[in-house]
Amino acid sequence: MLQDFFNGRKLQRSINPDEAVAYGAALLAANLTGGVSNSMQDLMLLEVTPLSLGLEDADGMMGIVIKRNTPIPTKQTCNAVTAVDNQTSVWVSVYEGERAKASDNHFLGHFLILGFPAAQRDEIKFENTFEIDENGILHVSSVETSTGNQRSITIANYKGRLSAEEIERMLAEAEKFKHVDEKERSRVAALNALVDCIYSMKRNMEKEEITQKISEEHRKNILAKCEETIKWTETVFVRCFLLMLLYALVIKGACSLK
Repeated sequence: MLQDFFNGRKLQRSINPDEAVAYGAALLAANLTGGVSNSMQDLMLLEVTPLSLGLEDADGMMGIVIKRNTPIPTKQTCNAVTAVDNQTSVWVSVYEGERAKASDNHFLGHFLILGFPAAQRDEIKFENTFEIDENGILHVSSVETSTGNQRSITIANYKGRLSAEEIERMLAEAEKFKHVDEKERSRVAALNALVDCIYSMKRNMEKEEITQKISEEHRKNILAKCEETIKWTETVFVRCFLLMLLYALVIKGACSLK
């Protein structure tokens, strides 16, 4: 069975398996505690993340927090902000994988943050922390900085959710659709640049020094165009999401017929 797991490679029977496990455990314990002797300086035994870990952003994209092959244990932090004006809640969704869109990766869990004040876009900030301890348990937390409101999730068996074959398949798919993902990232980045520009123009139109320089009618026309453009970008995001979902269902159906 062990030989089949390693694709038929011949087993080295001269090594005592109990001793090998004991040596490996001792080396890992020494690395975790920092108690590495001079004789062990050239030896390194590290457990790493098989796939990247991250969060789904407001555009449905995967924001990587811990990169693939990061040594365990590890702790990484990233910052986020609200995506629209007067937002008072946000879902924090955790994924693993290498694809650009979060929905193309493996979902691990999510939680909802409530209770922060309504404000303009980008003003409410969050500090998101990913931590994998020495036992391979994933802890994800998010803190809204103005109120200190915090929510978290612990995923004890995240490493056991995917088999080695499933991980290899996900990596192969990420390589196969690499150019598609790059185009999607570029498209979303361009759309976000437009949204940032519109929100900046909208805020400028609400400043007192601007209201004194242009007529009220002209200012209202510009604000109306800003709102119209913002709604258009939201429609574009929804339309693209539905198209990607339909595409995924078609591919899944085609695969089931094979």
